[in-house]
Order: sequence, then structure tokens, then C-alpha cells
Amino acid sequence: MNRKKYLLAHIDPIKDLGLEIGALCDPIVERAEGEVKFVDYLTTEQLKKHYENEPEIDPLQVVDVDYVWTDNSLREAIGPDLYFDYIIASHVIEHVPDIITWLYQIAEVLKPGGVLSLAIPDKRYIFDCLRQTSTTADLVDAFLRKVQQ
Repeated sequence: MNRKKYLLAHIDPIKDLGLEIGALCDPIVERAEGEVKFVDYLTTEQLKKHYENEPEIDPLQVVDVDYVWTDNSLREAIGPDLYFDYIIASHVIEHVPDIITWLYQIAEVLKPGGVLSLAIPDKRYIFDCLRQTSTTADLVDAFLRKVQQ
């Protein structure tokens, strides 16, 4: 099974409303495939500027960001009345300083029975493979201290 099929195993983009976090220039679901919104920590133009000198990123392919999620909550970023059937985050969770709060905020905007689909890199094959693995205690500590960065 390829990566996209795996991430969409319990999702029907044609009939479901989705949200993808941090798609940058490689979304799992394209807008032509279904109703999907994109959220990131910068606006589209800010992302293009930020990655303009990165050889592996084509700024012209950066998705149009619908919502900016920075110091606000995800609920604040998308508004009070919108709920999603599914949320996808590919290679995002490993950059989140407070995973517990992040997951709570995602749960707040998912419909009952909604799906969170995560692609998480295999630590054995990434550049910081020698970095110490976070423990459950690290996650709880970040949550209690409300770590932002």
C-alpha cells in the first residue's frame, strides 16, 4: 500500500470535509480531490518567502493556506463553528513542542467519530537519528509547562 492510500485508509475525501496541517507543497489531498482546508504556522506568502532558498521546496507549489495557527488555538484559527471529518498531519507531530495540547486542539475541531491520520518519520532514517527520544515524562512536562517552542 502506498503512503497516500495508507493515510487515507479510513477517509473518503470525496464526501468528507478535511483539514491538512502543514502540507506546504505536498498535500496528501489536493483540492481537486475533495473539500479540504489547509492550516499552517505562516500565511501562504510567508511560507513562500521562508522557503525561497530551499532547493527541495518549490515556492510556486506551496498550497494556499486557509488558516494560520500560531499563538492562537486551532479553534480560534478556524473559527467557532467548523468541524472536520478528518485531519491529516504528515511529518508535523515531531516538530510540536507540546503534543498533548496539540492533540486536544485537534480533537476540539474533529466531528464525533472523525479521523486523525498521522505520518510520523521513522527515526532510524532521519537526520537527527542520534537525538534522544522523547519520553512520556517529557510529553507531560511540556504539557504542564505549556511549552510553545
